[in-house]
Amino acid sequence: MPGTQTISVRDTLTILGSNKYEIVTTCNVAGTLPDTGIFLLSIVTEADPKDDTLVRVIDVADISEFNTDRDAAIAAGETSWRAGSLILQFDDIETANAAWKELESRISTLVDQIDAFNDEFETTGAGDVTVYPTVDLSEKNALIGAFEATEAPITDAEDARDAKQLECTQLDSDLAVVVERLQEAEVDLALYLRIQAEVGNVNTSLPAISAAIAAANNQARVEVGLSAASAVEQSSINVQFTAIEAQITSFNVQTSALNTTQTGPISTAVSTLQNRVTSLVTQRSTLSTQALACNSDIAALQAVVDAARTARETALAEVIAVCPEFTP
Repeated sequence: MPGTQTISVRDTLTILGSNKYEIVTTCNVAGTLPDTGIFLLSIVTEADPKDDTLVRVIDVADISEFNTDRDAAIAAGETSWRAGSLILQFDDIETANAAWKELESRISTLVDQIDAFNDEFETTGAGDVTVYPTVDLSEKNALIGAFEATEAPITDAEDARDAKQLECTQLDSDLAVVVERLQEAEVDLALYLRIQAEVGNVNTSLPAISAAIAAANNQARVEVGLSAASAVEQSSINVQFTAIEAQITSFNVQTSALNTTQTGPISTAVSTLQNRVTSLVTQRSTLSTQALACNSDIAALQAVVDAARTARETALAEVIAVCPEFTP
């Protein structure tokens, strides 16, 4: 049987100087419906069918409830009837446009309901005969057993995923610690490199300063010896020159000690920090790779969980199909 068909004519009318938007819809082919009377109309004026108003697109139950002949409905004292044609008028285009779309949607819903009624619900006049049990007991038990067997794979898959999640969490924690320690070591290394450079600059300049002071002191001693100062005066001045020379010697000792500090403890600290930074960079790279791989494993394990749950849902559906009262 061909499908249900309607013809919808939509037009603009001018009535008393105002536009009216008219929809005329007629069911011309019943299709799977028992007849074309798909519109339930309310009878307002018995003598004037034009006054009839739309109640709704009919429901399945309305088919046996209401007459498709208006005169017969009136004769039976009824106030509603089923018509195959409908005229609607609206004052604005927006409402009219929405109305015809809604009307078509409701007609489609009616046909779907009728098809479901005909195909699945309605029985023959004598009724359906069902012999119980409807399913072989061994088949039912096998399906229930298969369903119950799906629980263990879900538990195992979830346990594996959760264990891997703990591993990933620990890796993330370890990585965060290494990143923090690396940042600290990089700050310390930068500080010691700056100290090493500054001490190196000082060590480079101090010997030249010491030599310049010593040369000036010696030159002053010579000039005093050539001066008109008395022997007593020269002796007194030379005492000061000797004191300066002693300070120059002390200055050189301290310069040597500073140079030893630069080449010893400071250089050792720099080397230690450089090694630590290198080691931490390696640790960071290793942990990052492990964490990435772990998260990838989590995704794969979650897929196993999802597949196990889907298998359980499928098995449950198979049980319920033959045993609707089954409760997992």
